[in-house]
Amino acid sequence: MSTWPVAGGDESSAVAAAAFSGRYAVADSFEDTIEVRGIDPDVLIRSISRSEIMVLAAWMNLGGGPDGPSGMTWSDSGRFLFVLIHDDAFRGPGQASDVVLRYDAFEDEIHVFAELDLFNRGDAFPHLSAAHFRGRLYVGTSDAGIQIYRAARSDDVGVALGSLASGSSVRGLAIDRGNAEDHEAVYLYAADLTTVYRMRLDDPAPVFETIGSFDDIQAIAYSDHYGGSGNEGLYILDTSGLHHLTPAQARGSDPFAPTLYFAGTEHDVAATADGALLVGASEDALLLRDDTDPRLAFSDWIVDELDQLVLFAKGLVNPDGEPAGWVIDADRDVGSAGSGNSDRKNSGNSGRFPKGNRK
Repeated sequence: MSTWPVAGGDESSAVAAAAFSGRYAVADSFEDTIEVRGIDPDVLIRSISRSEIMVLAAWMNLGGGPDGPSGMTWSDSGRFLFVLIHDDAFRGPGQASDVVLRYDAFEDEIHVFAELDLFNRGDAFPHLSAAHFRGRLYVGTSDAGIQIYRAARSDDVGVALGSLASGSSVRGLAIDRGNAEDHEAVYLYAADLTTVYRMRLDDPAPVFETIGSFDDIQAIAYSDHYGGSGNEGLYILDTSGLHHLTPAQARGSDPFAPTLYFAGTEHDVAATADGALLVGASEDALLLRDDTDPRLAFSDWIVDELDQLVLFAKGLVNPDGEPAGWVIDADRDVGSAGSGNSDRKNSGNSGRFPKGNRK
């Protein structure tokens, strides 16, 4: 476990990590800021401020409390970050009071993606959630279930596609992209205050099924490669800590039998592309890695790949037993296989070329 840096010392109300790239985001609801970082957590790529949010949602009255950013998700590529912003300010008759913002990390642009009512229950953490998959954005709300929007690359503004009912206030959403036995099976997991549900999105008429119960759920996340073999699956964060369900338990082929993986009350959890879990804590954020995971973190893997490339290159230009600078496999006896001329006799020239002189 290591600390993920966040400017200031307030509540990290929401976290997000791209499924297939090294982009991460942490939101602070007291400061109403969202910080975007990459593989190197010490490098701040972008900070979205309260003033930027209020330019886009001028009717809001954001301040030092749990209003503001209450849920986030990245598109798989890490290009788009969707941020749920709530406030209990009344906008006007027939007008939605909350918004979903879309930040384009490639173009460094942010705008309102959708207007809707997310949470209007006073001074409390709503622990809302969102998930993006195959050009659709699933948004969890406190009273209107899960709202679905078309959210393809060209959709600057979300196109409402419908809604799904799932318990009471939706506190967690996660995507399970499938398994080796059935590549078409894609599950959407949802959680309310006390119950976790699953739905197969590839079914013609998908419906939610109950998985099991927990105490005051804060968030959920699904990882198909967290911590190496045996640790993949669904992670449920409630007031007692982070619980683990194996893929078979989450999908319903094995009995419901959660295990407590990490004790501690936090706000949010997201699965990272390199097999870790990003956790939103009461101060800063945490990056969890399993102690039994033998794999390198992404930044360490990059360094290891470069080391191997350098070693390979050195082996080509300075092979064992040859003069420095001579290139391996350039020595071909005339007439031998691969020389390109089987009629010429060996004139005594080995065919080796010093580095820099080979044509």
